[in-house]
Amino acid sequence: MPAGEVLDLPFAADAAAAGTVSLPRALLSPEGILLVDVTLGAAPPDAAARLFIEGEPLSPPSATALPGERRAVHAARPRRPLRPGMAVELRFGTHAAAHFPLPPLLSAAAFAEGFAAAEREALLRFLAATCAPMLRAGGDQDLALLCRNLAAPRGVARRLARPEAGFSAWQVPAAPAGVWRLVTPSGIASAGVPAAGVLLLDGAPPPGSLLLPPAPLPALRLAVPAEQPGLRATIRAALAGRRGTP
Repeated sequence: MPAGEVLDLPFAADAAAAGTVSLPRALLSPEGILLVDVTLGAAPPDAAARLFIEGEPLSPPSATALPGERRAVHAARPRRPLRPGMAVELRFGTHAAAHFPLPPLLSAAAFAEGFAAAEREALLRFLAATCAPMLRAGGDQDLALLCRNLAAPRGVARRLARPEAGFSAWQVPAAPAGVWRLVTPSGIASAGVPAAGVLLLDGAPPPGSLLLPPAPLPALRLAVPAEQPGLRATIRAALAGRRGTP
């Protein structure tokens, strides 16, 4: 996706969330990812978005999601120190859509609370599938925490065997084609694509991790049985069963 492209994602109507929280809002992670959540004066033109701070444009890449016609969430990586009160402007092409003083910075939990339940799934995908790779923020723990706060898991991925040789195997539901994402307490990573309903992950995901399938499936919790054979023994048994099948 080109830097600065605006994603008109399938959020709920902007009035639902914008009417219950005070905008603008901002989050700055320790790894340097800035998220701003702002009200727009009017529906923005179909043009790339860019954020300016104290009159200086932030360097690309950046990405913007539209929770509604007059609300925007913009993600970028500033190269300068920030402080509340600095002059901020969000432009779509040459159109100045919003200008405001940088508000006090929120925690990941507080930032997530500003979105209605119907909006959180789309914002989660925007952060995990667009912002993390585009902004090279896969190891950003605050971004991962925000994703986990936004997620509403409905379903599970079941571990098939005790991890061995640096891999773990997970039984996952059928999903549309596309890359899965793994959200852990320490970051966000591509989880690849399952084959025959089995997803192989590097190592054993830590407690609190989530799998994010391609849309429209919701996030999945990871279910770990108490007693399991090792991965090698499980593979051998599966192969033996296939050889014995007429």
